[in-house]
Amino acid sequence: MPISKPFQGRVLIIDKDETMSFLIRAWLQARGFEVQTLTTETENWRQVVSQEFAVVICDDHLPHVPPLELLHFWQSLDRDGFIIFMGSNPSPEWVLELIHQGAYTYLMKPVTEEKLLPALSQGRKNHQVFLEILNLSEKLSQANQRLQQQTHRLRAERGRLLEQKLSLSFINSFSYSLTTTLSPVKLAAVITKGLAHLVNFTFLGLDWYQAPDNRKIFLSSELDSVGQEIFLRQLKRWHPYHLPWPGASLEFKFFRASTTSWRLSRLPRYLKHLPLKIADVPVGLVVLGGDQPINLSSSHGKLLRTLSPYIAMAMKNALDHEHLSTLAEYDSLTQVMNRRMFDYHMSKEFSASRRYGYPLSLLLLDIDQFKMINDHYGHPVGDEVLKQVAGVLKDEIRQSDILTRYGGDEFALILPHTSLKEAMKLTQRLRLRFQQENFSNGMAIKVTVSAGLADNRRLSEDSEAGLVRQADQALYRAKLKNRNVPNLRSVSLSASPNLTLISPKRPLVDPLNSPSL
Repeated sequence: MPISKPFQGRVLIIDKDETMSFLIRAWLQARGFEVQTLTTETENWRQVVSQEFAVVICDDHLPHVPPLELLHFWQSLDRDGFIIFMGSNPSPEWVLELIHQGAYTYLMKPVTEEKLLPALSQGRKNHQVFLEILNLSEKLSQANQRLQQQTHRLRAERGRLLEQKLSLSFINSFSYSLTTTLSPVKLAAVITKGLAHLVNFTFLGLDWYQAPDNRKIFLSSELDSVGQEIFLRQLKRWHPYHLPWPGASLEFKFFRASTTSWRLSRLPRYLKHLPLKIADVPVGLVVLGGDQPINLSSSHGKLLRTLSPYIAMAMKNALDHEHLSTLAEYDSLTQVMNRRMFDYHMSKEFSASRRYGYPLSLLLLDIDQFKMINDHYGHPVGDEVLKQVAGVLKDEIRQSDILTRYGGDEFALILPHTSLKEAMKLTQRLRLRFQQENFSNGMAIKVTVSAGLADNRRLSEDSEAGLVRQADQALYRAKLKNRNVPNLRSVSLSASPNLTLISPKRPLVDPLNSPSL
C-alpha cells in the first residue's frame, strides 16, 4: 500500500507551455501539493486565482495575464500566500520591479526541480516570517494606543524596525545581485557596487584562499608589482591562520568598477578588512581602502557581517562554475577547446555566416604518422608533441579564429570572415612554421601535418555538417597524396613525404620501409 504524502497546500500554475506545466505539476504532486493548471486564454484567470491557493506560479509573458495586474489582484485578496514568476532572459530592472511589486522570486526557464523546490520551501518560510513581523507590528500598534505615555519608546522601536526592514531589503537586493553573474571577475565588480551603498571607499580587494595552493586576488584598481607585494604583506597580517604561501599558485585579477579608482600609484592609506567564511571556515577577505578613515556605524558593521556568507558562497559558486566550465569546454592536455565546443561553435558560426552573408572557412589538420611518434618515443613524448602543435596553432591564428582539438591527433580551425583565399594564406604560413619548428622533449623531432580546407561558398550540402564533411574529404585526399602544394580543396603541410624522427639515443625510423608497416 503506497504511503500518502502529507498535504502541503494548493498551488496554481499559469503557463501556456503545457510541457513545463506538466513537469512542475508532477514535481509538486509527488511532494504532497494539490496542483491546478491554467494553460488557456479562454478561462477567467481572476475567477481561478480567487480560489484558495497558497502559491501561484506564473509565466511573465502571458498577454492575457499581465504580471503587475496579477500582483495587484492577489494583494487585494489579502491571502496568506505568494507568487513566483518564471520566464526567459528578463532584464534585471523587470525582475526587480516584479519583486518590488510583491512577487517573492523569479525563476529562469527552463525551470528545474532543483530550483523550484528550494524556492517554494524558502518562500513559505519567508512568508511565515513576514506574517510574524506583521503580527508583531500589530501588537506594537495596539500597545501604542493603550500606552500613550510610552510614545517615545514606541517611536524608537518603530525606527529600529524600519532600519531592520531597510537592512532586509538591502540584503534581498544585494543577494539577488550576486546571482546575476557566474563570472568571478564580474561578480567582484557586483560586490564592489553593492558595498558602495554602505561604505565610502576608493579601492576594493578580494583575497580568495579557500584552496591555498590556488589563490586568487581580485583588485578593483591596477597595482604594479611593488603595490601588489605591499598588498600581500598587508594580507598576511589579517589571515586567521598560517597559509603555505611558498610555492602556492597566486593569480591577480583586475576589474573595473564605477565606484573605485582604476589606476593607483600606491596602496590607499586606510584599509579595513571583512573576513569571508562558509560554515564558520575562513575562505577569504574583502579589503576596503581609501585616503580617509573608513568609519562604519554599528548597524552597517552588523549588515556587512551578515552579507559576508552571501559574498563567500556566491564567489565559491562562481569559481566552481568557472572550473567546471573549463573542464567541460577545454581539452585538459592541449588547453584548447574540445570536440563538444567545436560542434557548438561550428553550428553557431555557420548559421551566422548564412544569416549575414560572410565567408566562413574550416581547416582540419592531422599530424602525419603520429602513431609512429607514440610507438617510437612513447606516449609522454606524443603528448608533448600534441601540446606543442597546439601552441604553434595558437601563435598563428587571430583572436576571432576558433581552435579546437577535433580528435586524437586532429585539430580544427574555424575561420569566421575568412575566404578560401585568405585561409590558403594561413595554411601556407602554418606549412612554413611547421618546417621551421623543432618539436623537442630532450630530443629533436620533426613533425609534418596534413590539412583539409573548405569554405561555405562551395558546398554540395548547405549545412555545417556538409562543410565539415567537405573539409574532412579534403584532408583525406591530402593524406593520400602527401603533397606540399596547397589547393582549394586539400592542403598538405608536410615538408617531406616521410615523417622524420631524429633521436640521439634511438635509431632513425623510416615509416615507409618499416617492417611493422
